[in-house]
Amino acid sequence: MKAPPAKRASRPRERGLTREQWRQLGVRHWPGIYEKAAVLCWKFMVIAERVHAILDPEVIRYGIQPGDFEVLVTLRIHGAPYQLSPTAIYRARCLSSGGLTKILHRLKGAQLVARLADPGDRRSQLVRLTAKGKRVVEKAMEQMGRLEKDMLRDLSGAERRRLGELTDRLMSILDPAAPAAGRRTNGR
Repeated sequence: MKAPPAKRASRPRERGLTREQWRQLGVRHWPGIYEKAAVLCWKFMVIAERVHAILDPEVIRYGIQPGDFEVLVTLRIHGAPYQLSPTAIYRARCLSSGGLTKILHRLKGAQLVARLADPGDRRSQLVRLTAKGKRVVEKAMEQMGRLEKDMLRDLSGAERRRLGELTDRLMSILDPAAPAAGRRTNGR
């Protein structure tokens, strides 16, 4: 007769360690990590993972995948007539052209986007948000706004504004197409 399997100790991710517990583990098991490593970048990755865990299921409720949602938002935010070239979309979203092609086929099949001849270049097509796509992305974005407010509810109004300012600044630094005023140059 086999003995029941020994209970495995939970891994840190399974236990949902607090920020302070992570810090203590780092101090104890990896001295100097907070002075030597890209700890902020690691924190951004953890935050992104947790935000996706909250938002992605909501996006899927609208019958689209998270990548689909990003493309729809990209089209919507560019204003009427809500159309861009595939190249402009994949550059704006940091997607590969192959990954975008897959997303566009899915969105076209769901009648959320249409492909139109580009009057400026007969060799290419534009991607246009349909009325249905506009309704879906706007409803999904409203829900994302509610979820964001819930996620940030423990921050004061001033803290939320400052967080917005800092993330805008960081995005402008990291975006090579951003206006030069927002970016560092020559390591300064």
